[in-house]
Amino acid sequence: MNVVVDALTRRHVLIVMLETKLLELDCIKELCEKNLDFKEPFTIICVPMSSIRQLIVNEAHEGGLVGHFGEHKTFEILNEHFYWPHMRKDVHNICERCLTCKLAKSKVSPHRLHTPLLIPTTP
Repeated sequence: MNVVVDALTRRHVLIVMLETKLLELDCIKELCEKNLDFKEPFTIICVPMSSIRQLIVNEAHEGGLVGHFGEHKTFEILNEHFYWPHMRKDVHNICERCLTCKLAKSKVSPHRLHTPLLIPTTP
């Protein structure tokens, strides 16, 4: 079995999945375009207070082929397309709770039992 070809196929599937998730957000954009309050030439989507905020932050933080961007990069990505009050604080809270990031950025190595080195009996 060719592992390289398999990895390339999976990459294509990931790209298609990401495009699909982004298309799901088009429904919000369409709703904003139909609303008279949003008829002005706004380019940023104002996200209402709901669970979709967490979904959007998680997708920006974990999504993509690279994934798990830092707090600052995640906020920059979101700030280009979305707005809601206290967005930076929400991004901070979600990135701070990310278990994958905590494990990857751990500054303390786990302590293990120290095994003494054997003392050689001959030189």
